[in-house]
Amino acid sequence: MALEAKVDCPDLSSLAGHIGDCHRCPLGDTRTCLVFGVGDPNAELMFIGEAPGKNEDLKGEPFVGAAGRFLDELLASIGLNRSQVYIANVLKCRPPSNRDPLSEEIATCTPFLAQQVRLIEPKVIATLGNFATRWLLDTTAGITTLRGKLYHVEGRQVVPIFHPAVALYDPRKRGDLFDDFKRLRAVIDRTGMTPEDGGANVPSASREAASPVGESLAMSTHGEARTAEAGRALAALLAPDDVLSLSGDLGAGKTCLVQGIAAGLGITGHVASPTFNILLVHRGRLTLNHMDLYRLDRADQLEDIDFFATLESGGVTAIEWGDKFPASMPEDRLEIAIRRGEGDDDRVIELDGTGARSAALARAWADSFAGLGGDGA
Repeated sequence: MALEAKVDCPDLSSLAGHIGDCHRCPLGDTRTCLVFGVGDPNAELMFIGEAPGKNEDLKGEPFVGAAGRFLDELLASIGLNRSQVYIANVLKCRPPSNRDPLSEEIATCTPFLAQQVRLIEPKVIATLGNFATRWLLDTTAGITTLRGKLYHVEGRQVVPIFHPAVALYDPRKRGDLFDDFKRLRAVIDRTGMTPEDGGANVPSASREAASPVGESLAMSTHGEARTAEAGRALAALLAPDDVLSLSGDLGAGKTCLVQGIAAGLGITGHVASPTFNILLVHRGRLTLNHMDLYRLDRADQLEDIDFFATLESGGVTAIEWGDKFPASMPEDRLEIAIRRGEGDDDRVIELDGTGARSAALARAWADSFAGLGGDGA
């Protein structure tokens, strides 16, 4: 894995000093300026590109030419600017005539970029183009195949994106890049990053007093009407890109809970189990993507149903039988396990937030339902 390479430097300044006037590979003899990286050293979002171009080589700063101006436009489209992110490249020196990086050049620079990632500690990394994406994900697949999906490397969320320069040569790709950045914004919001941390509708006091990630909560209901009411209470707290993974035996009440969520979102149409449809989409205050994975046998079938694109589509996604494919679920999700209680109509709803956002959501939901007379525990 690319990030396994290590350089013993405690901060970015000492790392830059360690690299120095680098001539560890032949690029040091042909470049004008070494391009270390630029931006917020504590950024939660980091961009990794391929290599400096002509303008970057002259100025010593990444993304300062036409591709850089388009990057600024893309950042602005999701409410960000350069001061809020960090930008670096796989190579720190320009290859002659902007040719593709060579494997030995990448190998030479890898320890430096890996240390930058460790020092900055971003929550989300956006890889721009083929070389950055292949470097970080350790794959030979191309960006066209990899974009539009979410990956995880050492606890960080990785969003592959077309390189902004592609739009300079193929204007038809501009729309694709804006779509890529829209998906990136969805990941940022779901991760709980600032600014605009995606915590809409969860009271701030509840967020501040949220249970630690992994702490389980439980609620009790009696009868389908009460289970649906619990769903309505949850709906009032939901925000775009929240993911709910529901588990429980057949007939435990997963669909009943989703019906309550739908009612709370102002959805007036009939909401039924999507067992045979796999995915049903309902429009309300927020779009509700209702999925049922019961009939799927293998994780690779998730691609066939646009599973990952649905998670990042800007709606709320409720996944029945989500526990069948835990490795494919997003890192930050609300796990909802429904089991039968002592009486025939009794249900116990166990909650487990796997990330900061979902942990806050679980606590807020339990508190809200208790306020309605539920048995929050």
